[in-house]
Amino acid sequence: MAKQLTSFGHGYDWQYRVNTRTIDDSKTYFYAYALRVKNLLNSRLASADSDTKAHYQTMLYALDEALNALNKK
Repeated sequence: MAKQLTSFGHGYDWQYRVNTRTIDDSKTYFYAYALRVKNLLNSRLASADSDTKAHYQTMLYALDEALNALNKK
């Protein structure tokens, strides 16, 4: 079971409370992860067979749409 980490940075005169029960839904994390997935799909696109290529292109399209919507907010 997850517990709260009360402090870290021992010896540096600062503390930071971390709540492990919340979900990090920050745009930065999502955007960085989405870009990694996009790069992976693009790297596999050239060597894919026709069925897989179509699948990758569909996923890339959906990913681009999600990233564009995120940028508009």
